[in-house]
Amino acid sequence: MRKNGNHPHRIEIQVPLVCDYVIRKPESGSARETFLLLHGYSESAEKIFKKLIPVLPSDATVIALNGPFPLPEKKDDGYRVGFSWYFYDPKSGEYYLDMTTAIDFVVRALEALQLHLAPMTVIGFSQGGYLAPFVAQKLSSVKRVIGIGNEFLADELAGPLNFRMDQIMGALDPIINPSEARARFDQVKLKSRGGKFILLPETAHRIDEHVQKSLGELLYENC
Repeated sequence: MRKNGNHPHRIEIQVPLVCDYVIRKPESGSARETFLLLHGYSESAEKIFKKLIPVLPSDATVIALNGPFPLPEKKDDGYRVGFSWYFYDPKSGEYYLDMTTAIDFVVRALEALQLHLAPMTVIGFSQGGYLAPFVAQKLSSVKRVIGIGNEFLADELAGPLNFRMDQIMGALDPIINPSEARARFDQVKLKSRGGKFILLPETAHRIDEHVQKSLGELLYENC
């Protein structure tokens, strides 16, 4: 992981953090697995949950967490609050706050909810997709990571990765270069238990109906 930038004075302190989340458990019986959803930058647990819940198995537990860092945005009628997992400056190539806090935040939340031992698939969109494999490395129960609209940081992910890696990418994405994303995926795939790269010709940087359909098919073909 890239180093934090230079700061005149910095100490690390332990303080409580609240964790808001959205969850759906099976209506009857015990869940056969858990799906952990990690939202994009300045988005929320509720947003990714609503986008993906229609194509996720009904007999699984599905949980989405808000990131630890709120990002208030002033509107004419008040504020909209999104959330971030970390802060990265692409110009300098450095983290102001790296992924360490977010990784620990997610793991501890799952432990508190007693979901950390269940067979798990981690699905991340955009910034959440960057974070997903790093969270997965800290959870022995993870069997699969699926990234949507992101790049996997091949040079920062030390192998072997004891889970499958899949990626869904929009060919029209204006933020992430699809060719670069594919190249990094190919590198990460060699460290993992295989996986599949899916390029969607009509999709930009969002979770649309094409992403939903591809995700559903991807889960079904490997269930």
